[in-house]
Amino acid sequence: MRRAAVTGAPARRYATGPDVPAYTEATYYAEPGSPSAEAEHACTQGSGGYTVHASAAHPAFCIRADRARGMTDVRVTSAKAEKSTIDGTWQVEVTLSPADRTRFAALTGSIAAAPSPRNGFAIVIDGKLWGNPYVTSSITGGRLEIVGAFVGDLTSATAHDLALRLDAGR
Repeated sequence: MRRAAVTGAPARRYATGPDVPAYTEATYYAEPGSPSAEAEHACTQGSGGYTVHASAAHPAFCIRADRARGMTDVRVTSAKAEKSTIDGTWQVEVTLSPADRTRFAALTGSIAAAPSPRNGFAIVIDGKLWGNPYVTSSITGGRLEIVGAFVGDLTSATAHDLALRLDAGR
């Protein structure tokens, strides 16, 4: 169940958005294109990891995220599904609340200082991994895009559904 947070007076409701834990580790199961890369692999039960299934571009792997170093109950001021002007794929553009913009800038700034591949973070919404972007500098604008390339192609329906869930409570 999604919760709405209330800030300041007058009260304004924000949708509770994605959790943004810091990236800690990726474990690869097989090389792309190998027969075992096509198999479904799950993270070890209880590991707190998120399984990323194999694609033509990468093998199946498990991402373990460090929630203690990340952000949870992120407040969203808007979320909208739209087609990319670059390649026409569906994406969800998310704008964070002013307070969370500051937290997100600090988080991405500290993550960006880490060596690759530890300079990434996970985007987790309702317990599902939606992205694992890498950063080289602080993201100060408070906006992020969830694109289909990582999670399998977003369709119009899945992008609109995700945007509605993130935008709930506004």
